[in-house]
Amino acid sequence: MELLNTIELTLESLGYKLVDFKVKSGKVLKYEITIYSDNGISHNDCKIVTDALMGDENIDKMLGEDYVLEVGSPGVGRKLKKIREFKVFLNKEIDYCLLNSNPSSGIIKGVNNSKVIIYDIKDNLERELSLEEIQYAKLKDIGG
Repeated sequence: MELLNTIELTLESLGYKLVDFKVKSGKVLKYEITIYSDNGISHNDCKIVTDALMGDENIDKMLGEDYVLEVGSPGVGRKLKKIREFKVFLNKEIDYCLLNSNPSSGIIKGVNNSKVIIYDIKDNLERELSLEEIQYAKLKDIGG
């Protein structure tokens, strides 16, 4: 998707990572963009990104005539659901639970194709897991 790639490149040039991108239809198209930076995300960061995206003629054309653009941060305790999110939060600590298992804590060590590599703190081992095996994964702290 050209729009998504263009937005991602723009964010990277500003020093941010794209966590999530959603399009919601209604009377007006609503674009929800979630951004992340190791330095945290402030209200000013959201404004910078909004201004950059809306000020880019190319992106503005791709967004369409009538739309709402919402830029926000992932927030503390964000649930991770997509491979993209695990990539963004490499080396961050998470609480997670596998299907038919007890909750545990770990650190996201990598992403290999469609698998997530988590170092389990309690069991002192690395696990390579598909998203289907993970019942939930939640960020503990997204500070720098």
